[in-house]
Amino acid sequence: MTSANASPATTAAPSPPTLLQIPNTESNSAYLRHCATVGAKPHPARFPEKLPTLFIEFLPDPGDTLLDILAGSNTTGRAAERLDRRWLPFEKDRTCLAASAFRFVDELPAADLATLWSQLHSDDLPVTVNPQQKELVLMEKPPAYAARRKRK
Repeated sequence: MTSANASPATTAAPSPPTLLQIPNTESNSAYLRHCATVGAKPHPARFPEKLPTLFIEFLPDPGDTLLDILAGSNTTGRAAERLDRRWLPFEKDRTCLAASAFRFVDELPAADLATLWSQLHSDDLPVTVNPQQKELVLMEKPPAYAARRKRK
């Protein structure tokens, strides 16, 4: 039931969007063109470079190192390099990791791309794990202001 003296309904201010709107429209990138030139299958789960760029710009500082444990086609590595961050990629599929090098290659003649692909994709290229690198432990020094326990 409404009365003639009732105030008009108030409208809430629109809330900001809660989703990132970044289109995934990569269809003619150098990465895809180079993969097509050499017959390499591009990584199936690519995402736009703008996505990791968004986070890299405000999280790590220039010169910091990013660890990418699911490197895929190395989109994050490419964004990190453009933003002056170092990066360390890990990818279980050696073929995907080899093809990800095309993210960092400018235009090359097809013959040069084929030579590069045969070198990257070759089993002759050694992939070894140094015994000291079998486990990666990230450690930080304790802050100088750390409180010490009092002895009783």
